Amino acid sequence: MTHVYVLAVVVQALLAVGQVLLKVLAGRMQAAGWSVLNDFHSLLGILALAVACGALYACVMGLWIYVLQNLPVSRAFLFVSLTFIFVPLFAYQFLGEPITIGTVLGSTLIILGITPGLPI
Repeated sequence: MTHVYVLAVVVQALLAVGQVLLKVLAGRMQAAGWSVLNDFHSLLGILALAVACGALYACVMGLWIYVLQNLPVSRAFLFVSLTFIFVPLFAYQFLGEPITIGTVLGSTLIILGITPGLPI
């Protein structure tokens, strides 16, 4: 059963990776503007990233369904809040976005909030 809890955490980390990829995709789309329609190489790069995002989310959905098959939804859903920790960490690591004291305090509260719902 421990592997299901680990998988629940991994799913949330993968969701956070997906959010960072979507941010990268949004930036590339904004930079390219409508001219991307005239530049096949840029269009192909944007489409490849969009397909990668879709594939990642499809895999995550399959993994999450497995988690839901093996945990009560009330317990599994505790892990969803971990995305509020993973997204800022990955945005800091890969996009150079700052981590504020509010993020640190919020992350601490999330960890304290989900801890009582975990199995002992």
